[in-house]
Amino acid sequence: MPADFRQTLKHASQADHDRVDDLLSSFDIATKQGFEGFLIIHKACFATMLGTAERGTDTASSLRDMLTCIDADLTALRTQMRAPQPAPLPRLDAMALAYLIEGSRLGSRVLKRIWAGSSDPVVRAADAYFSMEPAPGRWKDICDALSVIPVQSTRAGAIIEDTQRLFGMFQDVAIEMKTAQHPQEAIR
Repeated sequence: MPADFRQTLKHASQADHDRVDDLLSSFDIATKQGFEGFLIIHKACFATMLGTAERGTDTASSLRDMLTCIDADLTALRTQMRAPQPAPLPRLDAMALAYLIEGSRLGSRVLKRIWAGSSDPVVRAADAYFSMEPAPGRWKDICDALSVIPVQSTRAGAIIEDTQRLFGMFQDVAIEMKTAQHPQEAIR
């Protein structure tokens, strides 16, 4: 059993994270269509998450900033595609939201290298989202806060459930977007 709740959460949500990672990796962000799909998925999910984030928090601010950058990139790409509309979320634990958002920002640093390798000048001009840097120290603060939550507590169980719910939303939206872009391909 993992030593602290941060490790417990990572372990409990790893399969969900891997499924979403695999789906998002199927969008070639070095191409216009793939980058559009990637951005639209994030826009739909981040907007839904913003609806449950507590106002005035770092998480709400991060979500607004990311949505602003995504909108700028979709405008640069001249995107005509509509975003899927995930079901509204119930009130979620703030740590589950923060964990996904800041984890996503760290993951974007890795994906930036793929995007930067695009030979499409339209894709390269849509640089707002991948120009964002994670807030210094924010990921460490989240990990530290998660580490002190008692593993067997009611809150720990709620954070795990909420984190899995968020990954599930990303999975559902990614499948919907993949199907919209490639209706001939069956996605499981």
